[in-house]
Amino acid sequence: MLQITAVALVLALGVAQTARTVQGRYQHPGQGFSVLVPERAQGLLEGDPVIERGVRIALPSGSSIFVYGEPNSLEWPSPADGIRRAVANYPKWVTMNKRSA
Repeated sequence: MLQITAVALVLALGVAQTARTVQGRYQHPGQGFSVLVPERAQGLLEGDPVIERGVRIALPSGSSIFVYGEPNSLEWPSPADGIRRAVANYPKWVTMNKRSA
């Protein structure tokens, strides 16, 4: 039983991945976008590198900005149209709770 546990532990440690870091410009040619990681921040590529969708920018304040590319499944004519729709449908209670905190 000890051998099985040891093998499982070694396999789990081998599968665990550390985040890769990005300084400067992050480019994602598959999704067709790039973003500039600020000098005092750190870009982190987390998860499976085969299906990488974007970058998490860890800010000095402790907050993060997530930048991901997704297929245009709703067929928006432009990115601005999709953003306008998302902002219009963003739950109002989320912003109200953040202001009172």
